[in-house]
Amino acid sequence: MVIDLKKKYVLFTMLCCLSLFVFAGCGNKDDNNNDAAASPSVEETTDSPDPTGSDALDDVENGVDDVIDGAEDAVDDAADGVKDAADDATDNNNSSTTKK
Repeated sequence: MVIDLKKKYVLFTMLCCLSLFVFAGCGNKDDNNNDAAASPSVEETTDSPDPTGSDALDDVENGVDDVIDGAEDAVDDAADGVKDAADDATDNNNSSTTKK
């Protein structure tokens, strides 16, 4: 019986939260200033695009370099973690043998 009351309490709480979201989403749309529509965006374009597509190739090359650097960093971090764990284990073993 207590479980049923808890379920009803949780259901009531979720219903209140949902109704809060519904009422918060409803509002007067005429109050918007429409600042985004008032100031048009300006796009900068180049007069002559690169016919070889070297910009795209440079982006891909930079992406590959970033992935390789990230992988190297991950391997280095894993190696450092293993080394630290091994040092901690040997420190614990040495300290436990010296206490005896």
